[in-house]
Amino acid sequence: MMRNILLLTSTIQPKIDQPDLKLTNPQERLSDYKKAIGFYSDLLKKEVIDGIVFVDNSGFDLKCLSDIFTSKNIEWISFYGLDYPATFHRGYGEFKLIDYAFANSVTLNGLNKTDRIWKVTGRYIIKNLNHVILFSPRKFDLYCDIQKNWIDMAVISWSLTGYERSIKGMHENFKTVMAPELIMSKLIREQENSIKNNGIISNYYWMPLIIGKRGGDGGQFLGKYTYIKYMLFSFVNILKLPYRYFF
Repeated sequence: MMRNILLLTSTIQPKIDQPDLKLTNPQERLSDYKKAIGFYSDLLKKEVIDGIVFVDNSGFDLKCLSDIFTSKNIEWISFYGLDYPATFHRGYGEFKLIDYAFANSVTLNGLNKTDRIWKVTGRYIIKNLNHVILFSPRKFDLYCDIQKNWIDMAVISWSLTGYERSIKGMHENFKTVMAPELIMSKLIREQENSIKNNGIISNYYWMPLIIGKRGGDGGQFLGKYTYIKYMLFSFVNILKLPYRYFF
């Protein structure tokens, strides 16, 4: 049976010298994470997802969260992984965190080849995650969205094969101030073109509706026309789904 495991990445207490990061207050960030975990805990109860792995790379004591959200299907991991130069984009820290999670998580080490990991930036609430999962491809090793050489890194999904091929060690490419969204999209496109039957699907079948504040500028994802764009995007993409998807 295929399981959907949610991997929530977290930096509750970021470095004070991290460039291009406006949301630096630990209490404000903790509040965002708490709201998001509450939302995803409900999806866990509704069996939309089968487990949650919450990983923080700032060494923060997660007991204040684990005492509230006590499900046995939530795994908590905290370590210090911010010991990298300020000249590296914070995307380096997040993807180094992902490798740490795969090396140390009991949940992730117990995955089957058919299971899928949904990496979500932990402060964000994907309001329609149930539909994102429901209308995702039947089979894939890497499921992401690349538009104009820019990959959406808020939500990415992969299998164990996809992790080994496309995600593991990715942070080594982010030792720069250059946006990781540009770097990663280029690398994924190269894999699409060079690896036969690569299992990569680089456009969302169903658009994630994100609630939360962007770390870089503190702005909200939801804008005046977000819902209109969301409905149009989803309608068009449903029409583009492969015929075999419905049968």
